[in-house]
Amino acid sequence: GAASLANNAVLYRTGLDCTASSVITGINGGSFDYRGIELELSGVKTSMIGRHQVENASLALLTTEVLRRRGLAIPREAIPEGLAAARWAGRLEKMSESPLIVIDGAHNPAAAERLAETLKNEFAGSYDRFVLVLGILGDKDMEGIARPLAALADRVIVTAPSYYRASNPVQMKAIVKQYNPNVEEAASVFDAIELARSTVGEKDLVCIAGSLFTAGEAKGILLGVSRPKQADSIIPGVAGLTGLKG
Repeated sequence: GAASLANNAVLYRTGLDCTASSVITGINGGSFDYRGIELELSGVKTSMIGRHQVENASLALLTTEVLRRRGLAIPREAIPEGLAAARWAGRLEKMSESPLIVIDGAHNPAAAERLAETLKNEFAGSYDRFVLVLGILGDKDMEGIARPLAALADRVIVTAPSYYRASNPVQMKAIVKQYNPNVEEAASVFDAIELARSTVGEKDLVCIAGSLFTAGEAKGILLGVSRPKQADSIIPGVAGLTGLKG
């Protein structure tokens, strides 16, 4: 690419410098065969869910190869072990098995599309009904985030994370209603979780998404380490998910 030429840097690309084959993905992660610059691994496992995470894992393995070639001492046996042990908090992170509750920090249209694609493909047949809890920040593309996810759900609960930039649930409800008529609002993430829990069965799916702040707050509530917060407060624990804004 132009940037690599301008900086006299070597460019490595997935699909060219490395490939993933025999890909198997599901709600517990995935496995694939990796062939890189020099490294070949069979049945490599990742706990992260979605076909796109296999692409990310391949890039991580390719990066590891480049680092080894530059002198970093990484034992060959540690590479698949490290990949299998890797976790990404707030990215289709399972919080409960029965009912199945996952949190995801998708906070832009591209991430929402990926999340919807993964829910549709990887989670197919693993639940009876899908309840979406959606909390988005007001300065984000609310419709772009809501559209792909709301259309998949049997029911949508819109809410507001405890952050001053949160969108108004009433406004969110009007947007979501364009794509799913079965929508209601909850004043807080805590209330939204309680509302979802009160109506789902053991074989249903609850996905809490729309913002890293929503995902972080929900995680604290579901783990029992956070109390309900006021709408204008800042969530102390959200930085544990990621340093990104969303």
